Amino acid sequence: MALLGDQTTGLYEGIEFVGSRNRLVVGVSAAGSIFAADLHTLDSTGNSAPLVSTSPGIDCDHGVYDSIRDLFYTIDTADPGPARLEQLNLNDGTHLSRGALPSETMYDLAYSATLDAIFAVDSSNQNIYRSDGATPAAFSTIGAVSGDQVRGLAFVPEPSALVLLSMGAVGLCVYTWRRRKR
Repeated sequence: MALLGDQTTGLYEGIEFVGSRNRLVVGVSAAGSIFAADLHTLDSTGNSAPLVSTSPGIDCDHGVYDSIRDLFYTIDTADPGPARLEQLNLNDGTHLSRGALPSETMYDLAYSATLDAIFAVDSSNQNIYRSDGATPAAFSTIGAVSGDQVRGLAFVPEPSALVLLSMGAVGLCVYTWRRRKR
């Protein structure tokens, strides 16, 4: 395992891979602070570069990347009151509060490009919430998960979908080969 980033940094939070930049985007706090108010990129060699500064603004907890709109979302838990969903534009550095989340104890976010939706998990009651990507302030409860603690969400392709995709690619190759043979 490699050591990534500047070791004088206080804390990395909200780590998410951003395909359009081929980098990890992370919330970074200053040394001695627990609030990650800036976003940096980390490349595969561990080089860190500033991307967006919200100082002295939001706390960039639990990041998620919206690949359709090239936006980054974080949960801001720094202020008293309900946690807020914050939208950060990675191109121009602007940020916009999308409103209060259903709970102060939201623990993680995940984005599905297939469903164009943001999902969140509440660590206190194990509820999973969904918000449409186009209107990310409106979350609806989709159910609770059993177990002690859910601390993360991720979307992983279903193996059968990968098999179907592979079979389709092989079929196209065979079709092309047969047409060229004539």
